[in-house]
Amino acid sequence: MTSSEGSPAVAPGPLQGMRVLEFSQIIAGPLAGTVLADLVAVVIKIEPPGGEGSRAAAGVVAGTSKMF
Repeated sequence: MTSSEGSPAVAPGPLQGMRVLEFSQIIAGPLAGTVLADLVAVVIKIEPPGGEGSRAAAGVVAGTSKMF
């Protein structure tokens, strides 16, 4: 499949147009949000003040969790 400009067209994802509010924490829940985003849903992650608990679990380098 190609677009009119000759570049490959991107097929719509199965969840295109869906919006997901993700309130989950600790590995399995956020992973599910990632899978939904891979299926082209718009995922908005809602975290408590100070961030999700797993952000500090793996250690922090330069102000960013190693998990992210």
